[in-house]
Amino acid sequence: MDEALVRPGSVIETIHVSASRLQDNRARPSVKCAHWQRFLAVRADAQQTAAMDPMIAAGAIVVLDRHYNSLAPYRAHQLTLYAVRCGAGLVFRYLEFDDGRLILRPLSLAFPVQLLALESHETPADFIVGRVCLVVSEL
Repeated sequence: MDEALVRPGSVIETIHVSASRLQDNRARPSVKCAHWQRFLAVRADAQQTAAMDPMIAAGAIVVLDRHYNSLAPYRAHQLTLYAVRCGAGLVFRYLEFDDGRLILRPLSLAFPVQLLALESHETPADFIVGRVCLVVSEL
């Protein structure tokens, strides 16, 4: 999640997604990520998906748009789902930013809201890996 290009040795499997499903995605990249490989697919594990069930099921393939690291809503009046760096891991959450903290909101009420305090030199884009643009539950 921190590299501009996905190295061949990091690829576990390849999925083919219709170009029409991805080409209309609007970009709002941070300066750091503007030159990065744009789309990345990850297979989400049970720990990553539990807080977002049933929107993302364990084992689903989640396609990320790494050129959308902005907190600006992607669609008006609809929450935007993001992949967020949390420690050394990746979580999927709705995000807000308030008082120097990134607020990670789960879909399930059984999970707590998490707060990530940002240092003075950090921005929300430093933690946003990308916007979730496609979830494939079955192939």
